[in-house]
This record gives sequence, C-alpha cells and structure tokens, in this order.
Amino acid sequence: MAALLTILAFVLGILLTIFVVQNTDQVRLDFLGYSTGNAPLAAVILLSALVGAALASVLWLRERIRHALDVRRRDKRLRELEAEVSQLRAGSRTTSQETTTTDYTPGSLPQ
Repeated sequence: MAALLTILAFVLGILLTIFVVQNTDQVRLDFLGYSTGNAPLAAVILLSALVGAALASVLWLRERIRHALDVRRRDKRLRELEAEVSQLRAGSRTTSQETTTTDYTPGSLPQ
C-alpha cells in the first residue's frame, strides 16, 4: 500500500510540474475592489485548489467531530440502558423466586 501511495505521489508530482510549466501566462486578479496585479496562472489555480481543499478539510473535520460526539453520547446512553436492564433482571429474579407458577396462565401477564 505504501508503494502504491509513493507511485501515486510521484505521478501527481510529474503532472503538477507539467501543469506549472504549461501555464506560465500572467493574469490579473480583481476581487472586491482589490487587485493583485499580475500573477502566474498556475499559481492562481493552485492557490484556489489549496483553499478549496482546506475548506473541504475543515468541513470534513467538523462532521467527523460531530459524529464522534454523537457516538460517545450514544455509547453513554447504551451503558445506562444496559445497567438499567441488569437492575431489572436482578429485581425480576427475586420476584420470580417469590411467585409461584400457579399465578400464571398461558398467554397472560402476572397479576
């Protein structure tokens, strides 16, 4: 798996180098009245991609944290319910030892 990732990183590096070499034209950026002057097209595209990746990572991390907190909350509730079931089972054992079988009829609940 590590070898595959190394090969993939190498191929992406070569493709990125080709992209930068082929996109050396200068472009002017204007945004909300702010002008950067001229910048290489490749730098503008790569910077935009990096900003997009950073934003996607932040959103993914937020969802991951929300999911982890939800799992933790559900695990706590599960432990509480399991403890309650254990208590109820312990209580029903003592009750069933005190109750005789003649109090039950098939298909009905105990009186």
